[in-house]
Amino acid sequence: MTDPSRFIYLLKCYLEHTCSGEQLQEFATLISRLDDNTLSDLVADNWSHHVAVNKLDDKEATAILDDILKTKSKSDWSADLASNQLSKESSTQTTDDIVEKRINQLRDRYQGQDLAKTPKPDQVMEMAPIGEADNIATVNKYLPINAKRKKSSKLYRVAAAIIGFLILLGAFWQFHSFRQDKTKQLITEANTAQSPKADIAPGTSGAILTLASGKQVILDSLTAKGGQQLLAGTAGAIVELKPGGIEYTGHGASANGPVKYNTLATPASRTFHVKLPDGTEVWLNAASSIRYPVAFNKNQREVTITGEAYFEVAKLQRTDGKGRVPFIVDIQTGRTSKSPSRVEVLGTHFNINAYADQGEIKTTLLEGRVNVYAAASNKATAIVPGDQAVMGTSFNSPVSVHTTDIQKAVAWKNGYFDFNQASLKEVMQQIGRWYNVEIVYAGNVPERKFWGKIQRSLYLTQVLSVLEQVDIHFKIEKNKLIVMP
Repeated sequence: MTDPSRFIYLLKCYLEHTCSGEQLQEFATLISRLDDNTLSDLVADNWSHHVAVNKLDDKEATAILDDILKTKSKSDWSADLASNQLSKESSTQTTDDIVEKRINQLRDRYQGQDLAKTPKPDQVMEMAPIGEADNIATVNKYLPINAKRKKSSKLYRVAAAIIGFLILLGAFWQFHSFRQDKTKQLITEANTAQSPKADIAPGTSGAILTLASGKQVILDSLTAKGGQQLLAGTAGAIVELKPGGIEYTGHGASANGPVKYNTLATPASRTFHVKLPDGTEVWLNAASSIRYPVAFNKNQREVTITGEAYFEVAKLQRTDGKGRVPFIVDIQTGRTSKSPSRVEVLGTHFNINAYADQGEIKTTLLEGRVNVYAAASNKATAIVPGDQAVMGTSFNSPVSVHTTDIQKAVAWKNGYFDFNQASLKEVMQQIGRWYNVEIVYAGNVPERKFWGKIQRSLYLTQVLSVLEQVDIHFKIEKNKLIVMP
């Protein structure tokens, strides 16, 4: 039988950050041996005592909880728990499954008491922010939190017990690992009070195709049904409209003669896909463009982009059999007539983010090999899968390389905003481009960091209701989004 006094002692050490490695292991073992009722009561009683003894108000108590959250990560606790009795509850369940089951059981039991009342507007059952914790939001579970935080209330005590239970097991999930179906449910529920009259729909597929003759074709006004031929191009290339994009078919390499160029551009709130004459596929994010020849040269393939684009470059052999035809991407930012950077590949998958308002160019490699060139030095910087090359938008900017989250770089292509470690300004830049709204700050830009993924298919108010969990407020006025502290 577990000695409560020993548990209380170890809990005190944990709260005061004085546990040794052996004590942490012992603490984890004791946790696994306690039943849910005893564990939650011990945590609640001693957390309340800890708050009272240290004369903490609600804000300070919450800050301590934040500090606990930052002290021990889920992966650390999972390692501690892997060898104890908790992992023996089921040979087929993971530690995450067992922990989540216990959390849900606790939640259900408390909901049958004080927490069973219908939440008032100031009591949410969504992503429950536990303070700002270096302004990084937040723990995400169905945790009832009293928004007014009445001092020493029973609701706060119970919520603190449940939060303590989450902390002690390391079973808290950041928004970025929250299940997609639950995320959608939370966001939808948060939007129920919003008026559709003040809402803005998400972006969709569409672009403007400018031909070599200067003629423009508005592609989002056309309907693709089994492939619709738009025009015949140089060297016999044919352009067909497909769902969400266009495809060039015919000759993949030009013979002698002048090169004819087409330009595909997406306005704000639009994305588009193009399959080039050589088989290379390109996805354009909102407010982006690509200029390319209708038929490529036999010895070199070269395109120019602005904004953001994801490439899957087709491998193409030289006609003389001497290797592959290189594929070159010149990157324009609009700040100079010259390209500050270019990327050269043979056949690979990569993403380029080069919006002028971001002040830097990011090239992220998913597959293959890429050489990134800074125009001023004309020196190649090679990157491998998982790397991101970063440089400024000025003509003489150097290139730096670091390992990155490649899924974050292509989240837009997969239908998500990935706001992990993003500042408020970075978040608003993405929101502005996708919903085609002007971002206006009422006062200074607040210092905030975000964690999480949000579906890009949601209406603007649905996205804003999630972002407001970190004490940021918004107001929509026609095509303006006003950001307020």
